[in-house]
Amino acid sequence: MSPHPTHDDAAVGVVFPDDLAGRFAWSDRLGPGCLAALGCVPGALEPPRLTPPATLVLALGATGVMGAWGCVGLLRAAEAVVVLVGPEGPSAPHADGLDALLAALGTVIAVRRWEGPSDAEGLRAALHAARALGRSRPRGTAARRPGPAWAPGPWIPWSAPEPADVAGRLGHRGGRPGLWTSDGWLDLVDGSRHPGARPALARRGSVVAAPWVWGPEPDLPVRGPWGAWIGRDPFERVAWTGGRCHYDWWIGDPPRPWAPSEHAWPVGHGRKLWGFESNDPVRVELACAADAALSHYAHDVLLTGGLPQRWQRFGAVRLAVRFADPLRAVLYAHDPDEMFGDPADAMDEDGRTCAPVVALGPDAAHRYAVDLSRETWRVVGEVAERLPGRGWALFDAQHRPVGGGPERLVGGSAGALFLAHSGALSRWTPDGVVALGPCARPLLSAVPVGATPNLVLLSADGLRLV
Repeated sequence: MSPHPTHDDAAVGVVFPDDLAGRFAWSDRLGPGCLAALGCVPGALEPPRLTPPATLVLALGATGVMGAWGCVGLLRAAEAVVVLVGPEGPSAPHADGLDALLAALGTVIAVRRWEGPSDAEGLRAALHAARALGRSRPRGTAARRPGPAWAPGPWIPWSAPEPADVAGRLGHRGGRPGLWTSDGWLDLVDGSRHPGARPALARRGSVVAAPWVWGPEPDLPVRGPWGAWIGRDPFERVAWTGGRCHYDWWIGDPPRPWAPSEHAWPVGHGRKLWGFESNDPVRVELACAADAALSHYAHDVLLTGGLPQRWQRFGAVRLAVRFADPLRAVLYAHDPDEMFGDPADAMDEDGRTCAPVVALGPDAAHRYAVDLSRETWRVVGEVAERLPGRGWALFDAQHRPVGGGPERLVGGSAGALFLAHSGALSRWTPDGVVALGPCARPLLSAVPVGATPNLVLLSADGLRLV
């Protein structure tokens, strides 16, 4: 890469926190209209990135300071921030909140007054001030290459392992996959145990809630969006917390709030079902290329386009936008013997009996696979359709079938799919199928490792890396 900054390296980013906080595809977005008023022509989205432009203009909107806390992880990653303060600024009752926000960012260069989205000249002046700072830096993509597959490990005794508990404990130490337990580190490659305190971010179940509180916490460094700790991406790109119908993205080290999940009705996680059953989170996973994500809940699985925040080109400006993937989908299994719900009605969440097994594939041509052992439904847009066939099916990013077979889909990790048939396991990749030998024990479920094409199998009394 050239040591001299390119046009893209020197671009100024603009962040409207209210735009990033909108959970719904139809939520109003201020940024595009404000930049259009300056003559900036909208262009393409950049590849998924974790690093923002070196200099940002933060335009506080209707939610004021509180809205900015929701994307504080993004703002702290910049080298300089020019803050535009509107009606919620220093002359308003939230002045103390502004001081706390500026102190938390630590990179603020200037605070300017503006009259809100209609003040085009105020935004223009802020962009000019940001460009005058001359900050630039290379920005890589969020894509990562998976590591090589580990050889299958031994069965390790574990009392009634729950997928959510295993996913919350899963991590890497010295490049080797394992679990953080109450006694220390459990190496999944050879089954060895190593004493030591687990990092706070490997713990699961801590509840965090608004309002924002900075300072040491028992499990998370920041209190933020309400919900429980779900887990962290094995490449340490992002982390997730969440509750019964949504989850929130965190970014940075230590993680700080970034963006909520895109909950576009009816393509989103179900809420309380049958009037009493909660739809609790199990795990969230991000594809190695960061262009797809799966959120697994007790009753459904949400497929989205990966990182929730992208950068859109507006000439020399980059606008932070919510990535409302038009091809996002929700998948669920239905038990015909249930008394409640119509699975063919996309609006009737009571038709979602349980979550099917869904796994991410290696690329857009093999986007995801679904186990069809049970009656399985998929909602795209506002249309629910039953997926035909038995065994398992593979789909591309356009939801078109591109493969499958008679086997049972056990799970997937880093682009590899794991299949069970006649008591034996195999690993599928676009290059072919590799036999892994007999399964030996009845399987309850599985958890993907993520950074490598391996899976953790769960039985009634143990677990095993394959």
